[in-house]
Amino acid sequence: MDSADLSHMAYEIIEMSDGVNDTLGSELALRAEDCQNEDEYLSLILNYINETLKAPEEHLDDIMISTQVNLIEFTQLLQDIKNKIVKTQKVPYLERGISEI
Repeated sequence: MDSADLSHMAYEIIEMSDGVNDTLGSELALRAEDCQNEDEYLSLILNYINETLKAPEEHLDDIMISTQVNLIEFTQLLQDIKNKIVKTQKVPYLERGISEI
């Protein structure tokens, strides 16, 4: 699937990530290509965010290339993105504007 095929709610996650850093937003958008549907996509990016949260210091320099954010802020931003993913997963497909899986 393409990131343009995502519901508005799911696409907001990419926009939120872009607000952190373009690199993170692009990373999440590109992962849609590996998925058949939005639920698969949300699970995939949730796993990515969870893995990043396990060792955020290892990812800080890679993702935050041009943005000055400390480790605590970066971890909070990742947690906010994670919360948005989980919240979106709980919303039924029809309420997200998607007719079928």
